[in-house]
Amino acid sequence: MRKIFTFSFVLCIVLAFASLNLNAEEPTQNPADPPNAEEQKPAGNPTPAPEKAPEKAPEKAPEQAPEKAPAPAPEKAPEKAPEQAPAQNSTPAPAQTSTSAPKPTTTTTPTQTSTTAPKPTTTTTPAQTSTTAPKPATTTTPAQTSTTTPAPSQTSTQTATKKEWKTFELKAVPLSINVETTGIVWAEEVTPIKLSPKTTSSSTTTSTLTFKVESAVKHGTTVKAGDVLVKFKKDDYNALLLDQTLDMQLAEIAYKRAKLSQKTADVNFAITSKLVNRKKADRLIKWEFAQKYDVDLMHRKYGLSFESATQAYENQKAELEQLSRMYKAEELNEQSEEIVLQRQRMAFKIAQYDYDFAKARNEWTNKMLIPRIEEDYKDTFDKDMAAIEQEVAELELTRKTMEIERRKLNIQYTKTVKKFNDLKADGELFELKAPKDGIVLYGSLENGTWVNYAKSLTYLQPGTEIPKETVFMTIVNPDKIFLKLTISESCYARLAVRQKGWFVAASWPEVEIPAEITSLDSVISGTEYYGTASLALPPGMQLVPGLKGKMTIAAVRKSTALMVPATAVDRDEDLQRFVYVLDEAKNEPVKKPVKIGIKTGEKLEILDGVSAGMKILEDPKSVEN
Repeated sequence: MRKIFTFSFVLCIVLAFASLNLNAEEPTQNPADPPNAEEQKPAGNPTPAPEKAPEKAPEKAPEQAPEKAPAPAPEKAPEKAPEQAPAQNSTPAPAQTSTSAPKPTTTTTPTQTSTTAPKPTTTTTPAQTSTTAPKPATTTTPAQTSTTTPAPSQTSTQTATKKEWKTFELKAVPLSINVETTGIVWAEEVTPIKLSPKTTSSSTTTSTLTFKVESAVKHGTTVKAGDVLVKFKKDDYNALLLDQTLDMQLAEIAYKRAKLSQKTADVNFAITSKLVNRKKADRLIKWEFAQKYDVDLMHRKYGLSFESATQAYENQKAELEQLSRMYKAEELNEQSEEIVLQRQRMAFKIAQYDYDFAKARNEWTNKMLIPRIEEDYKDTFDKDMAAIEQEVAELELTRKTMEIERRKLNIQYTKTVKKFNDLKADGELFELKAPKDGIVLYGSLENGTWVNYAKSLTYLQPGTEIPKETVFMTIVNPDKIFLKLTISESCYARLAVRQKGWFVAASWPEVEIPAEITSLDSVISGTEYYGTASLALPPGMQLVPGLKGKMTIAAVRKSTALMVPATAVDRDEDLQRFVYVLDEAKNEPVKKPVKIGIKTGEKLEILDGVSAGMKILEDPKSVEN
């Protein structure tokens, strides 16, 4: 085939030059005039001419013909060289390949001629190949030719070009994505060990409770619950315990004494209260009696005294008047009359005096004496009642004071007893025992990092005092180990619970430990997410919390996936993603909406919209251009 093609190519070049010479000698036919029958039907070709096609050239180039299959000769020959047609069409030729100048070409039907100027062109037959520079070769069908006429004396028929699209074939390939995260070995049971004594000093001395190491287990020792971790010296403890015992005994004695005093005070208060209340009642009765009788009797006494004096005065006055009349009437002797009258006059004067005195005294009594006596009675009563009230209040205050002192002694006694009991409980710390099974590790675990190992090693030396409330040991259960994961934002969306992977600890770089995600935080913490993963340790391997490493997670495993370059996917005006699929029959791209899946690197996974085997345009923007 190559030899035939080469021979045909050389023959076409020779015929082209011959045609140019003939065209230079013959006049050019008007494109509007119809060709004669002899020109329409080339010699040696019995096939009739096809029907005349519409004058408007098609917009798209026809389907590209295979290069290796020979195409049949066209039914219509060029207009300008009918006498050479038999020589040109004597053998079937492959599809015509025309390489034209970088001038836009016009695609016409076999009967259509397009005249352009002023570029010189070549007129080719279906079996003829014309070579011009610098346009790349374009393959057209034998039925399509393009005729260009640079001048009235020249006519050229040229085949239409077909656009080449840069595509790739969509294939289903395996998809595997691994996600790497930072992991820290953690334990479900981590028990910090520290000293938390309840009592530190005595209430009567300045001695303090100290813990000086006598012996301690080594770092990394496996212990059972109840095993002694640290043994301390008890010298200071015994002295403090004796001090607290004496304090408790003294407090107990004081409390009992206060209870006895309170009992006596209660009895005295009852008796004294009765006496005071009796005194108060007596004073009230005396006040009522004075108001009811004393003032009234005083009024009556002085009233009767004034009335008696008045009556005596009246009697003596009447008797004197009567004697005076009688003596005048009976004409007694002058001597007897004088004696009787003088005696009666004296009695009258005395009665008159008594009357004046009783009158004055009665007025003084009513206006001055009795009101003052009443005021004195009231003042004395108020004073006595105030004294009684004060006595009652003092008695009540004394009783309350004794009650408060008793309660205070009771509280003090309770505190002393509590201190003593706490000190006795602290005695158990001098043999510090393991609360759980596990491995003893010096120091404390804080946010996945071991701290204070060196300090703890110093604290646990014999004779050294361990500070209180300081974690110096940690017991870890090695059978309940898991990973605490730190996940970046970019990786979080690809992870899910139960995804499997492997963990490589920094201290065991050659061992891949199977792992599986057990939980993922739903809320971001700062700029990272956190999660946990279980570990399946190989036999004989033991990890402790705080070991760091990397966990690789098989986030995506698909046997088949449709992957395309990210540049092959675009968005339309509705922001929907799409690709262009090439319709090979029409050599036209077809827009296909697609659903996107995973993005890895510069490629996207397509979940729906296209299938394997389709040809996808590499650049959607080439369609618009």
